[in-house]
Amino acid sequence: IEKLKALGFKLKVSDLSQRKFDFPSSDQSFHNYSEVNSALEQIVTKHPNIASRFSIGKSLEGRELQGIRLSGSKKEDTLPTAIFMGCHHAREHLSVEVPLKLAEYLSDKYDSDSRIKDLLDSREVLIVPMINPDGAEYDISSGDYKYWRKNRRKNSDGSYGVDLNRNYAKGFGGEGSSS
Repeated sequence: IEKLKALGFKLKVSDLSQRKFDFPSSDQSFHNYSEVNSALEQIVTKHPNIASRFSIGKSLEGRELQGIRLSGSKKEDTLPTAIFMGCHHAREHLSVEVPLKLAEYLSDKYDSDSRIKDLLDSREVLIVPMINPDGAEYDISSGDYKYWRKNRRKNSDGSYGVDLNRNYAKGFGGEGSSS
């Protein structure tokens, strides 16, 4: 520090302990990883007859990949199923909100809307709002957006990240892909 001061640089000390490492203040209504899990738990608590939580595994950094199952039937894995996943790309935070709102809407309307009741009684809807929690949390970790897209895997060349939706086995490397 003294050498930098001698060269004419000025030192500015910031108290980062007061800064919230989350979405920028203008986007506080978006859900971070912890808030997504709380919202899913609230749905299950409010609608235990049709909602249950599940995990499809853990992220590379150890976060549970939480989902919610919505169905009026107790039969699992035998009904027609729709799966909705959000947040393949870490910086696309709205893609978390859409499936989360879908889960809230379907569960809240189950008892009052006959179309939704019929739908959920005859199939299961699986919703995983945040498939890339490591990237999503990294994107907002400074309190400002980093515009991070990928996950946080450390690659063999020292770089970070894999684009999750480019790495499903079905059709990989086919039409529309690049080298």
